[in-house]
Amino acid sequence: MLTIKTPAEGEWFLPSHSDAAVPGVLRVEEGQILLTLLGRLPRIWERVISGLNPEAIWGVTTAGIPITLLHCTFWGGRGMIGSPRAATFTSSLILWGIHRKSAIDAIPVELSVRFSNLENWLGHTRALADFESAALGELRRPILSLQQRLVSTEDLEIDVVFRTCWTSSDRRLEAEDKGAIVFRSPKGIPLLEYLPLVRIFRSFLTLAMSSQVYMSEMTAIFVAPLESRGQSVGRRNPVPILGIDIPIRSEWPEMSARRFLFDLPALDDHATEFITQWYQRFEILAPALNLYIFTKNRNDLAVEETFLNAVKACEYLHRATLEDNSQAEEHAARIAEIFQACPEQHKKWFKKKLPLLRREPNLHQRLTELTSLVGDDMMKLLPVKADILVEKTVAGRNYLTHFSKEAKRTSPSISLLPSLERWWFLIFEASLLLKTGLPQSSVKDLFLRNREMNLERFCETRDLRWTEC
Repeated sequence: MLTIKTPAEGEWFLPSHSDAAVPGVLRVEEGQILLTLLGRLPRIWERVISGLNPEAIWGVTTAGIPITLLHCTFWGGRGMIGSPRAATFTSSLILWGIHRKSAIDAIPVELSVRFSNLENWLGHTRALADFESAALGELRRPILSLQQRLVSTEDLEIDVVFRTCWTSSDRRLEAEDKGAIVFRSPKGIPLLEYLPLVRIFRSFLTLAMSSQVYMSEMTAIFVAPLESRGQSVGRRNPVPILGIDIPIRSEWPEMSARRFLFDLPALDDHATEFITQWYQRFEILAPALNLYIFTKNRNDLAVEETFLNAVKACEYLHRATLEDNSQAEEHAARIAEIFQACPEQHKKWFKKKLPLLRREPNLHQRLTELTSLVGDDMMKLLPVKADILVEKTVAGRNYLTHFSKEAKRTSPSISLLPSLERWWFLIFEASLLLKTGLPQSSVKDLFLRNREMNLERFCETRDLRWTEC
């Protein structure tokens, strides 16, 4: 299978002008895709240099591999028409091994993505235990092949594919696990419309693994080959893809399944419903989820910042999933009527005060409703009562966002903020799982399935001071 290898030297040209090829080098560095043209630019490049950015630039490497660069922009350099000086272009997406005239023309049959620690999340170690008694003569071919449908709607199908291959050499047995998430659209959508779907699944895995998740490989199989200058790629050959907003990494920290919030087997029969609802509700959950992921995976934030972000994430989640807007229109009409009845000389002042009359719950109400959603069984796992947890959190938030002597007096000390932050993220995770379709009993089991997670996630030694409250 082809793999993206940069820097890549070759000849580069516009799709409709293969006779105006220019030598250049394609590089990927510091999150940018850069193409530097080293030869004298023909006249046809004049429009490109002047700012009319091409949909695509084609290339053929010295090894004969066709490459498509999509969404290209003249980035800089001293490129001049008829001049041998270098000109540099940026691109948002690389298709390695195929030519396509535009992003609309790039319609995959399927898109396959490999994520970091995906094999561990699939629970492959349990599956392999069933195959330990395989005969030696079978060890030279795959002995475990798994394909499971995770999502099936009119617009989207998502499968998980997993294979374990055993090989023997010098009387040693070696196993190689390969897992991938395969995206398909029955309606046939352009490649760029697949990428948001990939990012949504990546956010799902980040929650599941309780750590940052990276993409290690992305390939697509396109509708049909397009004959072009250079090597032609057949219909069923996977085409490697690299984009600036879908970073690919070859190395990452190995994560044990014991450290995950949940793996695929833990979802049991709820996996399809849960992941389908995740996609359906992602748009309204995104503000809270993005803040959660950002904070959980940063180690350079101050204690106060992580605490405030945890509170904000819970506040956003409540607004998206629990806030009752059934009487919002009635409330707005009542305020408008009061405003119209206000004496003219006071309307300007009254208009400034209208934000204070919004029908919106305060932070104390929001956090209390989240603890009620999680339920007493989950809250009893924390070494602090729910009402005290809410009161301390509100006092701490008030002190850090709008200072007063009273807020300073009631605010928890800075040494207690890490405990508050961690517990509210636990409540956030449990609430998110409940609002995306998991039963209450399943959520509790996920948090308590092993001693290691129980100790680390719920009660550190420094948290014991809360038992006095």
